[in-house]
Amino acid sequence: MQRVTKGANTIVPATIIQPSVLFAGGSADVSAYILDGTGKVRGDEDMIFFNQPATRDGSVSLSGANFTIDLSKIAADIERIAICAVPEQGTVADLKRIDLEAPGVVAFSQDTAGMSEAAVIIGEFYRRGGDWKFRAIAQGFNGGLAPLSRHFGIDVADEPAASAAPVPAPSKVDLRKQRIVSLEKRDPKLVSLAKAAAVSLEKKSLSGATAKVVLVLDISGSMYDRYQSGEVDRLVQRVLALGLNMDDDGSIEVYAFGTGAYRIGTADIDTYQDFVPNMLRTHDLEGSTHYGATIKMIRQDFASQPDFGRVPVYVMFVTDGDTMDRSLTEKQIREASSQGIFWQFMGIGGSGLRSSGFKFLEKLDDLKGRKVDNCDFFSVPSADSDTDTELYDKLMSEYPGWLKAAAAAGILP
Repeated sequence: MQRVTKGANTIVPATIIQPSVLFAGGSADVSAYILDGTGKVRGDEDMIFFNQPATRDGSVSLSGANFTIDLSKIAADIERIAICAVPEQGTVADLKRIDLEAPGVVAFSQDTAGMSEAAVIIGEFYRRGGDWKFRAIAQGFNGGLAPLSRHFGIDVADEPAASAAPVPAPSKVDLRKQRIVSLEKRDPKLVSLAKAAAVSLEKKSLSGATAKVVLVLDISGSMYDRYQSGEVDRLVQRVLALGLNMDDDGSIEVYAFGTGAYRIGTADIDTYQDFVPNMLRTHDLEGSTHYGATIKMIRQDFASQPDFGRVPVYVMFVTDGDTMDRSLTEKQIREASSQGIFWQFMGIGGSGLRSSGFKFLEKLDDLKGRKVDNCDFFSVPSADSDTDTELYDKLMSEYPGWLKAAAAAGILP
């Protein structure tokens, strides 16, 4: 095994390599970027990290901080695989030393004292003259994940959303991060989801931005199988992970609708696992679907809060069918367009981003007569269909644009 220093390179004599990354202090999320001849990824699927731990062809996979790379499966148009790390807290200097070792191939150690950046390219495997080689790099990036991702061609917003304000005081941001860190041993799955949501937020330059997160659940009878299978329970967990990143309270407010409209309560790290069973014990599934009264209820509830109009409200509205009160729903969405509430509708049971089963929601997404475009819609075959990364990316698709439009219209600061 060849030991190398920063800037040096060595031949890779094996086809299957298993590089592992260790840190002498602190902890970091490791990732790999699979790059073509332009030095860029071909798409988001070429970023391998904790929430997208393998390529579809099995050429690169990640478990913890341990990679397995099968060079025989790497596509011909790929020229480099960059191995990177982003400290979970602090800077690269807090890691004290980075050790990369691929048994039988290469070992590289780098003291990180004085490295004030929030991300680092540790090294790269690259093609040269028909062979594969490794180069030790240890190059830091200011700003962390977003600049690193831009460098490799990941689609990340260039500027922070104008109305991501009010940005919470640094202590509040630290409290959110600390809350997630404190869950590492207690609830690793929820932490993994929170990290995936954080990646999607950072892509849109929304790290640290505050919003109150609301989940609205369909309790019509056609949802029976989705409740029985645990599909809705898992969705509550995924939306709570978004709330851990956006809501200073680290919780989400949950409403439900069927024939009527209902305030269900608050889901947080202590209550979410039993939240859906407890809801179903007090609310039977109902025989029809009405959106309008619930939209009105949410508007009234949040309008009465002292920070309304300063802190955005993000509503995820989940349904498996169109509403029976279309006129009321249209009226409520039009009126809500002058308020600081964004409505993200997700249709369950569709075959794509838009489905013929949700014609009204498609119309609502393009509704005329609003002060700003205050809602978005997509459909999925089930709430489990998308990977966590895909779901969070969809949830953040139009929200940043609404923040800008709402600020320009004087709806938000």
